[in-house]
Amino acid sequence: MPSPDWIAVLGVAGGCRLRAPAAPSSLDDAESELDVAFPGDLRALYLISDGVFDTSGQWFVIWPVAELIKRNEAARTTGSSTRRRLLAFGDDGPGAPFCVSPGQGPDVLFWNPILDEKTYLAPSLTSFWKAWTKGSLPPH
Repeated sequence: MPSPDWIAVLGVAGGCRLRAPAAPSSLDDAESELDVAFPGDLRALYLISDGVFDTSGQWFVIWPVAELIKRNEAARTTGSSTRRRLLAFGDDGPGAPFCVSPGQGPDVLFWNPILDEKTYLAPSLTSFWKAWTKGSLPPH
């Protein structure tokens, strides 16, 4: 499946600010450091914008690559075995991360750190983002 046109997909989100694109080398470094391969759509998104900032809520819905590395490394030292297998890429504002399962398909999941469980949110990063901007994600 081809990657979406992330400029068009991200552009529908009012109140979100894009950043300069991530360098391909920074994505390669992140994959190497975390020992994962980014799903194609996530990599394509970062090549358009290194994170997406919600201006009304004042947080990164999609973290910059440096933050992605930091938070995933922290989760690998303190998180449960299930959380350690997920690649978190952003959060819901209060800090519970949105994740993908590297090598397991394009599904986007929500990780609840209090209940120590994951919840399915969307079948792809594109559909996740569209649902996020419409406020139509399933409850998590």
